[in-house]
Amino acid sequence: MKKVVLTICFVVMVGSLSASATIDSAWFRFEGGSAGGNIGALTNSGTGNATGTGVDLYSGDGLAPVYSSQVPGSQIQDGVGGTVYSNSLADYTPKTNYSTGVDHGSGYINTMLNDGGFTSYYTGTIECFYKIPDDATLTQAESNSQHIFCFEKSSGKGMEIHLRHQPNGVLEYVVSDLPSNKNLYISTNTGAFTAGSWHHIAMVFTGDASDLPGQYETGKVYCYLDYQLIGSGDVPSSSGTANEGWFGNWPWYGNNQWNLRENTTAMGYYDDIRITYNSHGSHLGAAALTPDQFLRAVPEPATIGLLCVGIVGLLRRKR
Repeated sequence: MKKVVLTICFVVMVGSLSASATIDSAWFRFEGGSAGGNIGALTNSGTGNATGTGVDLYSGDGLAPVYSSQVPGSQIQDGVGGTVYSNSLADYTPKTNYSTGVDHGSGYINTMLNDGGFTSYYTGTIECFYKIPDDATLTQAESNSQHIFCFEKSSGKGMEIHLRHQPNGVLEYVVSDLPSNKNLYISTNTGAFTAGSWHHIAMVFTGDASDLPGQYETGKVYCYLDYQLIGSGDVPSSSGTANEGWFGNWPWYGNNQWNLRENTTAMGYYDDIRITYNSHGSHLGAAALTPDQFLRAVPEPATIGLLCVGIVGLLRRKR
């Protein structure tokens, strides 16, 4: 009888822990509008308490983020072998003409994790699809060190997470603690990031989780481009929480408030912005996704490219 009672108690206890220890996500799919229409409040298709909004930096310049029919694939798959979702819309932020002065900027997507945030002890994954439309826009992005995305603390200083363009084709992943200025820089000239093509970008944070997938170590960030690991490093300690994300604009902290840098907007396309995290604690390693769990476009852009190459080769052989 005692064994039965103990077994029941154990099952109840495990069930309670599982119920409170949930992997959540903020997943913004841009499927709630129509092509060409301005992006307003975004629907969170994930399970976490998170919000997303399309913001026009200067309301009179006509450069608000809009819905676009250019997408990385007609379907998005939730990891290899996962659920497949139809995909018809993405976010597009028009290119900015800085010759009119610095007080002229484009829109951006703002996200807020209302029940969590990145710290030194956080386990989670940031990922999205991203495309710069042409070489001229990419050159502008590189010359201004424009940010693809940035996470900060919504009020005050703390953890910072950046991904930005640098000259000569370099992508720079940065994790820092703003009060102490401890920084981790992972820079790579991959040669793989090209204008006019969709790319999948991800950063995985392992925090102090004790049940991580085999390829991950505790207390690190892993940086990916198109499902390939391009660098990793130790996350600097921070007392702050990065719970607000900007996709397309990088803020700076001054005069006791967050401001937006007009010359660091990243003009281009975004689709399926997803932040996977644990809103009930920091010890769940399952929030550190592996590449086979990342979102995938169907058909994938790389697959389309290989198909085109194959067709061209076949035509040449027939000649």
